[in-house]
Amino acid sequence: LTVGAKKWYVNCTDLGNNVGTSLSTTDSFALDVVSPIGVSTPLNNTWTSETRAGNESFTFNFASGLINSSATNNVSCELWVTNASGVFIAAGVNKTALNSTAMTIPNNQTMVNGLLTNWTINCSFNGSDITQAVNNDYFALNVDNATPAVTVTSSTATSSAVTLTATTGSEATNCRYSDTDQAFDIMTAMDSPDAASHDVELSGLSASTSYTYYVRCQDRALNGLAGSTSVEFTTAAASGSGGGSGGSGGGVSTSATGSFSKEVWSSLNVGDTATVKVRNGEIGISEVSFKAAEKTYGVWLEVNKASILPEGMTTYGGKVYKNIQITGGNTEKLVTSKSMATVKFTVKKTWLTSNKVDKNNVVLLRYVGDKWNELTTTMDSDDGTYIHYTAMTPGFSYFAIGEKVTAPLTTDKKASETKTTESPTAKAATKTATTKTATTTKTGMNKGWIVALIVALIVVGGIVFYWRKN
Repeated sequence: LTVGAKKWYVNCTDLGNNVGTSLSTTDSFALDVVSPIGVSTPLNNTWTSETRAGNESFTFNFASGLINSSATNNVSCELWVTNASGVFIAAGVNKTALNSTAMTIPNNQTMVNGLLTNWTINCSFNGSDITQAVNNDYFALNVDNATPAVTVTSSTATSSAVTLTATTGSEATNCRYSDTDQAFDIMTAMDSPDAASHDVELSGLSASTSYTYYVRCQDRALNGLAGSTSVEFTTAAASGSGGGSGGSGGGVSTSATGSFSKEVWSSLNVGDTATVKVRNGEIGISEVSFKAAEKTYGVWLEVNKASILPEGMTTYGGKVYKNIQITGGNTEKLVTSKSMATVKFTVKKTWLTSNKVDKNNVVLLRYVGDKWNELTTTMDSDDGTYIHYTAMTPGFSYFAIGEKVTAPLTTDKKASETKTTESPTAKAATKTATTKTATTTKTGMNKGWIVALIVALIVVGGIVFYWRKN
């Protein structure tokens, strides 16, 4: 029966078809109907941080309630939770069971520091068990008030780069780093979103310089981020070449952590290779290089992380790993379809797995002509963490590392010359049209000669007639 006021009437018919019906309201009877009882909070597998006693609350949410208020006193619900030994104990009894009535778990320090607390409820009506009307499956409540223990290490620093790794005693939802202990940036989780290890690759550092970085981590119960763990390191001495990667004028490097890398060459000779190495894995590009086809002065190349594309630019329709902008100065004659630049990039395997992208279906795309153009891309190697790729580009612009769409996009004509092969039908049509044109031309020439011949005969005849007359 559905929840509501139920009145019962009786009518009886005898052998003479005489019908008697109870009409008086005093002849009606009310029926108590219990609706299903559900627990709304906390959700299953909820993580919470709480140290104050008696502060974890359960709320019973009745979908419909009881048909009359007098029946509520006949409903009793018990909350059962596991103690530190894993044994279920009665944590509270609610004898009124009204809508949205809260019942509290007393926190006696047996459910903290990562202990898994299972809980359930059991309700009865008029002394009879109504478990079948209650969503009384066993649920888990994760109570954790311990701040994650964080250990930060640094890899062997080069003259301009280092990798920081944060390791936590338990899984952390996020770790953040800063060189000022104020403005923090997100580190990358290793292996999974909830991981015990996070890292970041720092680039653009000054040679022979001491640095101090600060790291904070937070777990699923929102513990952490209040205090920082610091790490100190010193970069190696400069190699002496100024960071250049070729060219008679050498190169000068500039970069900002997580933002860009840039090289400037005062001049490049024919055959010199200009290279920009990007040591920050967060950008996606690891190296851009090209050979100088002619003597050129004042060349520069810059690789930027493009978190936001310019207004009006169409976003790539497939799954995107990174957006990047590559710009250059005095490179228009050096990077062309005949002398293309090489772009090396990496994709984290965890991204491929979480986005269900096959490693063989990754492509570098270049934005040109108001559309994304696929570049020739090859997979180079798999180091266990990253998949390494190489692509060729005939110019610089905005780029996207992403999944190749099923339907082929426009191929960059400069990057890949397209050979067009006519079908037999097209060839036949072309041949017929050519033959027809040739025939028409030939016919036109014959008519011209005939007219000229007739005119010549008329002139000769006139001359002959004139001389004969004289």
